[in-house]
Amino acid sequence: MGSLLMGPAIAGMHYTGMAAMRMTPGIDYDWLLVALSVVIAVVASGVAMWIAFHLRTKSSGVSLLRGSASLLMGIAIVGMHYTGMAAARFPLDNVCMSTRDGVNTGWLALVVIVVTLAVLAIALIDVHGSRRLQGDQRCLRASRGQSAARRRSAQRLRSIVQPEDTAARVGGNEFVLLVALDSRQAVAEFAQALTKAMGEPFRVMDRVIKVSASISIACFPEHGTTQSELLTNADTATYRAKSSGRNGYCFFEPSMHADTYRQVQLAQELHTALARGELQLHYQPKFSAFGGEVVGAEALVRWNHPVQGLLPPSKFVPIAEKTGAIVQIGERVLSEACRQMRAWLDAGHDGWSVSVNLSPAQFAHAGLLQAVCDALSSHRLDARRLILEITESTAMRDVEASLSVCVSCAIWACRSPSTTSAPAIRACFIQSAFPRTN
Repeated sequence: MGSLLMGPAIAGMHYTGMAAMRMTPGIDYDWLLVALSVVIAVVASGVAMWIAFHLRTKSSGVSLLRGSASLLMGIAIVGMHYTGMAAARFPLDNVCMSTRDGVNTGWLALVVIVVTLAVLAIALIDVHGSRRLQGDQRCLRASRGQSAARRRSAQRLRSIVQPEDTAARVGGNEFVLLVALDSRQAVAEFAQALTKAMGEPFRVMDRVIKVSASISIACFPEHGTTQSELLTNADTATYRAKSSGRNGYCFFEPSMHADTYRQVQLAQELHTALARGELQLHYQPKFSAFGGEVVGAEALVRWNHPVQGLLPPSKFVPIAEKTGAIVQIGERVLSEACRQMRAWLDAGHDGWSVSVNLSPAQFAHAGLLQAVCDALSSHRLDARRLILEITESTAMRDVEASLSVCVSCAIWACRSPSTTSAPAIRACFIQSAFPRTN
């Protein structure tokens, strides 16, 4: 319906402008071409409006679709205009009467400029308002979805506990249950049943949602005799429950306080470890499955701690991710691995490459591509000499973002003057994570 209104409107604008010239004798039209010009305007307008309509439900590729709609709208106007001009046949010795007693051209130009600017201003205001509205709607939907999910989770908790028990929300997605049970085994069985019940999917706003519960347990009076002690110790056990894998439970242990203190101390020491050069790369050779020859190495970072000795990544990488130091560590690892790769190439190992593992936080960081580019250019390395490895869980955490990073790496490798185009995609090569010794 919209195209049936817009198409004739575009054609009417053209032919009204033609009539305004007041040609004498009048213009003779080829009515077949006139009809074709109107059809072109209607069809192109319809397709453009269809694309614009479907932009409302699109979350990706909006810029491309918006550009396509604009292009088709331009085709509708231009195609109709030139087809309409082809339909017009001007008799010999005809005169344009509007040049003699028509509207002053200076005033006409001014009116056209003012109207054009007004239309553009309205369009920009509409686009800005639409973007703000869409953003507000997305935030509102997300907020409503989270609130609805919390309500359903709370309802599920209330259906599990007994009437004499207490269930309360303390903030965010955290809930506290006060349950009277007579043994540690009974507590464990209750936690298992609670985990299973919370893991059952439910529907929120036409979507199926599945949540996981990390349950920490503090028992009275073994783990505290006051409300503050019990809540603090339960909160301490929460970190252990989450680090051990979500959708599980964990009892508080006094040693957890010591673990927390050690983690805080390691986090503080980790910042100085970078300046002191205590982080080292060890290289695990990679062999060809066909000939058995060495084809490269994998860089494995280790912390040569002055007191605790050589620490594997599992001891400090999670801490580095929490504190944000993982980005600086990752840049140092990339640079050192590329430096070593350059040394191997200078030694005659032309067929080698070096692999570097990326943590989830490093892979999602906006400066990853720039760090890779700097490391390669600083040591004059071709992109195919560096292989970035991520796990499947890292890649699937945000599929669109992961594909964007991979495509960006490939595009850079193709455009880099020091990179050959054939192996450039290997600049961002996703490999599976296999168990390895630390």
